[in-house]
Amino acid sequence: MKKIVKVFDGISVIVFVLMVLVVLLQIFARYVLKTSVPWTEEMSRLLFIYVGFTGTAIATRENELIVVDILLSRLPAKLRKVFDIVIELFIFAFYCLIFVGAIKMFNATKNTYYQVMPHVSNAMPYVAVIIGIGAALIGMVVKRVGRILEAMKHA
Repeated sequence: MKKIVKVFDGISVIVFVLMVLVVLLQIFARYVLKTSVPWTEEMSRLLFIYVGFTGTAIATRENELIVVDILLSRLPAKLRKVFDIVIELFIFAFYCLIFVGAIKMFNATKNTYYQVMPHVSNAMPYVAVIIGIGAALIGMVVKRVGRILEAMKHA
């Protein structure tokens, strides 16, 4: 599992670097060469979507999602644990809805293409959602199963 996590994180870094390079190419072409490279805008936007959703998977795995816990921090420890589980279930259900919706949108757009990148399907942003949210869901399940197994060892 650790190797898969390393590969996923590595791919996320590579996609981020590609996004930066595409944006730099766009800036260089526009301001130095005084020309435009039409595909760079769409490609940078697409790569940004991939960075966002792979980042979502990483943040979910590392338990680094943005949280407003003013009320939770004031609850007794046992009640806080119950709310933590309820919140985790809501996040899981929300991710499932996003995942299913992304699959539907992928199927609806897979045969259409970008105008400036005719070889790239309009479904590619939904692939980012499927990969990122799918990885987040898998990470949540693995983490929860690990906690259950750990609790069984100590029981």
